This record gives sequence, structure tokens and C-alpha cells, in this order.
Amino acid sequence: MVLWNKYPTLSNNLVLNICLSQLTLTRLVFNIIFNLFIKEVNFFVKAINHYVEAFKRFEEAINLFKETIKCFEEPINHFEEPINQFEEPINHFEEAFNQFEEAIKYNLLYFSTLQPFFKSGGYPNIINSNIYLDRFRPKGFLRINFQPVPFSTNHHNFNIRINLQFFSEF
Repeated sequence: MVLWNKYPTLSNNLVLNICLSQLTLTRLVFNIIFNLFIKEVNFFVKAINHYVEAFKRFEEAINLFKETIKCFEEPINHFEEPINQFEEPINHFEEAFNQFEEAIKYNLLYFSTLQPFFKSGGYPNIINSNIYLDRFRPKGFLRINFQPVPFSTNHHNFNIRINLQFFSEF
């Protein structure tokens, strides 16, 4: 008490210093918290930048993968072109086979009508003749030649020899 009365300015300064020190302490704590917050924000911004960079690299990887797929598509297209060129001859072959099958059915039906002649021991002229079926193709025509060939002496049984000939216009 004596000091306070003896040195009145000192007491005022002490109170002021204590108030200032509390303010400084609060400011110091606030600065520490604010700096930690700024550091966290900086870490968060760096993390976002890393994610953005990762997405850019991921997008580059996807683009490289797309380019790789395009590099594979070109050879596949080169394989498709020769395969497509095989389709036309295969279609012609299937068409010729269907016509050939139709001709065989027609001729078997025709020969089955002649069966009574063979059973009776007759020797019809069909055995000595050739049957020609001409099928016109884009670059010529296909001739199917049916030749009945007897394989026994009594001519009751016979084989059919089938010759396929393709005549080209060149």
C-alpha cells in the first residue's frame, strides 16, 4: 500500500502493462491460431493443386490410351478389307452351290421318273447322253455336266459323273 501511494505513476504503469500484456498475450494466441489456420489453408490449397495435377495426368493417360486404341484400329481396318474381299467369292460359291444342289434335286427327280425303264431292262438313251445345266455368272458361265455311267452289265444300276466347268469371257 505504501508503494502505491508513494509511486502513483508506477501503479498506473503496472496496471497498464498488465492490461497491455493481456492484450499482447491474446494477440499472440490469436496470431498463433491464425498462422496455424493459414498453414492448414496452405496445405489444403497444396492438396487441391495436387488433385488438379493428378486429374490432368489422368486425363493425359486417358488420351494416350485413346491414341493407343486408334493405333490398333488402323491394323484391324486393314484386316477387315481383305476379309470383305473374300465375301464376294464366298457369296458366288454359295450361290453356285445352291444352284448345284437344286440341279441335283431336279435331275434326281428326273432320273426317278425313268426308273421303270431301268427295272424293265430297257436301255434308255439318257445313259448315253449328257445333261448340261448352264448357269450364267458375272464373268462367264458355269456348266454342270451330268453323265450317267452304268456300272453293271445289265444297266439296271448307274452312277452319275458330274463335271463342273467354268467358262470365262476372257
